[in-house]
Amino acid sequence: MPEEKVTADTEKDDPQLLSPGTVSVVKPEEMKGEQKNLPELLKQVPGLHVVESKGRGAYTVASVRGSTAAEVSVFVDGILMNLGSEAAVDLSTIPVDNVERIEVYRGYVPARFAGASMGGVINIITKMPTKQGVSLSLGAGSYGLFKTNLSYTAPLGKGKFLFGANFESNDGNFKYINDNNSPYTPGDDYEAERQNNGYKNTDVLAKWNDDNWQLRFGWKRNDRELPYSAPGADKPNSYRGAHLDTDQLDLSVGRRQKAFDGKLEWGFKADYLHQNKKYDDPDNVIGGWGEQHNKYITDRLGMAIDGSYAIGKNHLIEFLGDYANEKLNLDGDIVATFGGITDFRREAANLQVQDTINLDKSGSLTFTPIVRWNMWAGEGKFSWGAAIGKDLAMAGA
Repeated sequence: MPEEKVTADTEKDDPQLLSPGTVSVVKPEEMKGEQKNLPELLKQVPGLHVVESKGRGAYTVASVRGSTAAEVSVFVDGILMNLGSEAAVDLSTIPVDNVERIEVYRGYVPARFAGASMGGVINIITKMPTKQGVSLSLGAGSYGLFKTNLSYTAPLGKGKFLFGANFESNDGNFKYINDNNSPYTPGDDYEAERQNNGYKNTDVLAKWNDDNWQLRFGWKRNDRELPYSAPGADKPNSYRGAHLDTDQLDLSVGRRQKAFDGKLEWGFKADYLHQNKKYDDPDNVIGGWGEQHNKYITDRLGMAIDGSYAIGKNHLIEFLGDYANEKLNLDGDIVATFGGITDFRREAANLQVQDTINLDKSGSLTFTPIVRWNMWAGEGKFSWGAAIGKDLAMAGA
């Protein structure tokens, strides 16, 4: 059998990936038919640790080289998925069926990504339509796994249009031996089947782009059952347990263009993200103090301008300016019972300039200084950094 390549590639031929840090690129198309989700693809990337709480479809986050999951920024088509109301981005809810490539930046992060991501950046880029066509795929697996994907691409006006719809579900009801909480009395052991352990993921993507403009609409819904401890949750007549339903919608418009004979590439974008998260525990089997029904509604509006300018062959200057306004509204039993603040607001802004300097003729030795100004809750701070990198493979070529 021929050797199968399953490790992530490090891209060197794309100038947009120029960075003194480590960049790995995963292309889902190269593993087509394996039904891998985003966490499974990211497990191939060196230095990236994927943490799944309870198996496939469960809450999943990533850390880079020992960072916390909150210190890893996740972008989808340039839209920051990290919210102030969330500890980290749940990677299990991001589909990969319409993804062109996944870039993982570890260490030093290029200036075009907002903020100072201490851990790193996961940058997910969906497919760019190239020709008219329709595709449909179906998949099935253990424990009731079912997947389907519909994709449609066509020319529209002076640009091209992509529509994608995905659905994935799994009941998660695996069989096991339950010792009935009495490991020293095997006579009362019984074969059980896990209950209340399923999930459903649904998402829709519509995107139009031409040589300069890009319009995007995305919607996804995650329905997740939250099982409680067995015994008690593994019988056909068991309480259903709690469930967490999350709806998320995003809209964005952006334009990119070149000037000065291609030396300057710049663009701007505006995006809106809405998330409605609903927790429901009808039989009060998980929460305490009657915390059975709660809602968390988040709205964020953001805008940014970024670009890069090449000065000869030795300098690539990158710049970014962005602003975001985020609002969180709470409603439910916790607020009704204990009172407290129901509305939270946060403003954030970033300005940063980075210069990547080639110190030798081969380009194998680079020096990269960066200056940032970050504003959070009305208070601004300056920070800076510098890195030097040596590509030994290029030096020996």
